[in-house]
Order: sequence, then structure tokens, then C-alpha cells
Amino acid sequence: MGIMGAMTGIGQLGFFEWIAGFHGSFNMSFVGVLIAHYYVISKDRYVQANGLAGVVSWLLVGVLCFFEILPVPFISATIVSFILYLILFNYVEKPLFGQKEVERYVPYRLARVAAEETK
Repeated sequence: MGIMGAMTGIGQLGFFEWIAGFHGSFNMSFVGVLIAHYYVISKDRYVQANGLAGVVSWLLVGVLCFFEILPVPFISATIVSFILYLILFNYVEKPLFGQKEVERYVPYRLARVAAEETK
């Protein structure tokens, strides 16, 4: 408690405010990208993306929220990055690089048990 009081008195709490703002802006824009890819793009498949759309939407929305261009960063970062990722993935990344589905990994033990059950 004394350390926090000393930091507040000296004015060093601005550094922690900067870190909290950074995490609030960039983490929530990353969450929007994750939700969009998992629930909308993949839909019970393993879709391998190149990552261009995710990085661009995460960085762009994070910067917009960090500099307070978008209001209420923890909500607007998620929503805007969700929509921007879907647009960039479907209209930029998919036509440029294509879309590749990856097979599900089945551990050897489970595959062996399933093969024995079908005999």
C-alpha cells in the first residue's frame, strides 16, 4: 500500500495506466479475431490461415482503440476487429492465398481403439 501511495504521489502511476490501456486495446482486438476465425470461418473444421487478415485487423483496431479514436475500447475493439477480420479474410486473404483445411489429429491410441471396435 505504501508503494502505491508513493508512486501516486510522485506521478509514476502513468506508466501503469499506459500498460492497462495497451492491454485493453490490443488484447480485445485479438479476441475479436479469435472469435471470428473459430466460430465463423472454421465452423467445426480446421482451416489453416496465412495470418495476414488477422494481423492487419488486430493491429489496426488496436491502434485505433489505443489512441481513443474508437469509443469504449473493450467493446468496440472486439466488434470492429471481428467484422474487419471477416472482410479481410474473405475478400483479401482467401483470394490471394487460398484456404487450406487441415485434417484432425487423432492420437494413435484412440485410432487403434476405434479400429478394434469396428472389427
